[in-house]
Amino acid sequence: TLALNRPGKIIYGDHFTIRSLQDDSSSINVNYTFEVDNTTYISNATVTGNKAEFDALKYSGSTNIQIKVTRTADGEVPLSKTITVQVLPKPIEIIIDDKEKYKGEVNPTLTYQDFRSQLVSWNGVQDVIEENDIKLSTTAKTNSNAGAYPIKGDSNTLNKTYPNYSFSFKEGTLTIKEEAIEDDWYHLEVDDGNNTAYTGDWTNQD
Repeated sequence: TLALNRPGKIIYGDHFTIRSLQDDSSSINVNYTFEVDNTTYISNATVTGNKAEFDALKYSGSTNIQIKVTRTADGEVPLSKTITVQVLPKPIEIIIDDKEKYKGEVNPTLTYQDFRSQLVSWNGVQDVIEENDIKLSTTAKTNSNAGAYPIKGDSNTLNKTYPNYSFSFKEGTLTIKEEAIEDDWYHLEVDDGNNTAYTGDWTNQD
């Protein structure tokens, strides 16, 4: 049986290698071939000696991809082995920014930290996630009471739209504050045109 190193978990965008572990030191005219049965998800091999390099091109879902490796050498029986792999979506966590406001104010614009550096690039062209597809929401309203309200993202819709990725959100918090009313927020003046402070006693009519 042909001895190979088996690749671990393969994720969309990965560049991975399969290498023969056979001892070829005493063999003559050794040659290896690497055949991929479905190049929609895994690229054809770039072969160098006893190893081959591949790119994980697309999330494969429940589809299995088979890579057949064959070794030939002069005067020896050909050896072969088939490896079955799947391509998993690339996980990306989107971090939602915390916000704050005062009660009675309109909710601030909900934002998130830039994650574009995590997106896969092919031949210098990076994948694009449309900003309008990232939906953030909170239960807080303009006149909601003071307190902390979670800011959440809709990962289900995002993952359906971009199946090569597995998006998750780290929740943010919208903190609503109320302005404290001081006991001395008011004062009374005598109507004499001189801004004279009223220092008289209170009555029921006051």
